[in-house]
Amino acid sequence: MEVTKAIVVRENELLTAIHKHTEQKMLVKQANKMVDVLRKANITDEKVREQHVTDIQRRTEQVENGICPSCNSPLVERMGQYGAFLGCSGYPCCKFKVSMKKEKGLVRS
Repeated sequence: MEVTKAIVVRENELLTAIHKHTEQKMLVKQANKMVDVLRKANITDEKVREQHVTDIQRRTEQVENGICPSCNSPLVERMGQYGAFLGCSGYPCCKFKVSMKKEKGLVRS
């Protein structure tokens, strides 16, 4: 199974990344406000950041191995109104699910 990868933009490159998009979707004032919100949410403590990255990698590996990262139960393939997905076999106690859209790989929902 393939898991989609998030695009990581460093804080000092954030405005540049936003301004690369030529079609205006929001006002500059709105973009600056969004940057402020993202900066406040940024993990600045290096140990906390490393732990966060490790947790994401662990969860990704568990999903790739068919194990629910929330409760360690097996993931099972199911069909929903929006297509195929992997859901936790512990449902309804555990509601973890991952979309199986082929063009995007696995996307946590």
